[in-house]
Amino acid sequence: MRGRARLISYLGFAALAVGLIVILVGWNGAAGTDRIQGQLPYLLSGGFVGLAFVTVGSALLLLDGARRDRAHLEQTLRELTDAVERMSSAPAAGWQPTMSTSEDTVVVGAHSFHRPDCRLTVGKTGLKRVVRSQAIAKGLEPCRICKP
Repeated sequence: MRGRARLISYLGFAALAVGLIVILVGWNGAAGTDRIQGQLPYLLSGGFVGLAFVTVGSALLLLDGARRDRAHLEQTLRELTDAVERMSSAPAAGWQPTMSTSEDTVVVGAHSFHRPDCRLTVGKTGLKRVVRSQAIAKGLEPCRICKP
């Protein structure tokens, strides 16, 4: 595949060079003739044929550039997909599932109970941990901030 892509690039440059040479030859031939009727064939044949070669060469170079860009994007997408798959298969450091059952552990305060990660209880010492149903049985209210 790499050799074919390189060939397309070389063909594009060659067609572009041939087109410019044909245009210059046509212009030189027209410049060497004094009569307009004698210049017209040089300009038409050299101009149109040269323009066709320049157009084909430019198109080949544009297509080669687009192919290179696509290959680069596909490689980047593969790397991104691999990274996402690696990240999804490994749990994040320190990740803990959220408490969702009624028998989860809560931190008991003076009048309410909190989730262990509640900002009102983080860093405080001497707090007691109990099961949520025990905190409710003692008549404690759930925290309005962390809503355990």
